[in-house]
Amino acid sequence: MLNIIGLIYDQKGDSNMALKQLQEALAMRRNVLGDGHLDVSATLTYLGTIFYRKKYDLNRHAALLRVAADSLRQTGQRSS
Repeated sequence: MLNIIGLIYDQKGDSNMALKQLQEALAMRRNVLGDGHLDVSATLTYLGTIFYRKKYDLNRHAALLRVAADSLRQTGQRSS
């Protein structure tokens, strides 16, 4: 639910609230689902997209994308 709320804030143009909600969603998803879950990767991708679009810390954006890619690789290995 926090993920959706974050996306709504982003669509309304409130990047700060979007980031806050998405970071909370990420923490909860990691705790419950683990880093290798697709939902964790989705949240990381949303966060990275906002960082990139808003020209926030691009090093952080790159780090989030690396984590998302690692997560997707782990998920793919489990499903094969």
